Amino acid sequence: MSLLHNPSHLEAINPVAMGKARGKQMNMYEDMIKKIEPNKMDCYIGDRVLCLQIHGDAAFTGQGVVTESLG
Repeated sequence: MSLLHNPSHLEAINPVAMGKARGKQMNMYEDMIKKIEPNKMDCYIGDRVLCLQIHGDAAFTGQGVVTESLG
């Protein structure tokens, strides 16, 4: 588990968290390719890393970077 600090109410950390999760996914995927044959893989991009983002208040729709991140 990894936590990222959000310095403002604008949820500016969301794209950073998504990028960090994607980077971890790619590292796991590349490690799997190096270790075993591609046709016997048990790790695929997106099946072992989860980027969980929790918004602290009721405001969600139309919050700029939050909506862009979900898009």
